Amino acid sequence: MLALVLAAAGLLGIKTYVLNYHLPVQNWLPQGSFLADDQGRPVGWQAGDEMAPQVHLERIGNSPVCFLRLPSGSAETWTDVSVGPGWRSLQVSVWFRSQDVGLELVGRFRKAERVLATERLWLPATNDGRWHTRETMWRVARKSDSLELRVTARGDSGSADLAEVHLTPTFMDTDLPSH
Repeated sequence: MLALVLAAAGLLGIKTYVLNYHLPVQNWLPQGSFLADDQGRPVGWQAGDEMAPQVHLERIGNSPVCFLRLPSGSAETWTDVSVGPGWRSLQVSVWFRSQDVGLELVGRFRKAERVLATERLWLPATNDGRWHTRETMWRVARKSDSLELRVTARGDSGSADLAEVHLTPTFMDTDLPSH
């Protein structure tokens, strides 16, 4: 009888893991592909008064790609993401290109309105017209329930394009040895 109870508990645990946590390639930032609303602004993103971010469309090969253009100066845009239970770290992947402008991606992990931790990713000016990918791993602050993701353009002239921001959580500490 005890073996049956343990087996049932094990199956329930596996089912919970598969349904809730084993989603390795899912982007947890649905607005990270910069789809436009009816006025050309990115759905799910906000901006200050000095900048009205616009979504542009470009064909790369046979595929249309939506991207957000950030002009020089201190133009910025931001969005909020709910942090799931059990998140330990967050793989951040960004697809971008830039001309004389660098991009700073800042993640603020919060509990209610209190900032628990801040992470940064610097995307330097590429100046070659090609798309580049940068990735990093951010440690998720324990007890955080949201992430404010903010992108700021840094430079005196030029612009930067952001085509994809991809967030993938991990549910184990990243400093554990692998076997």
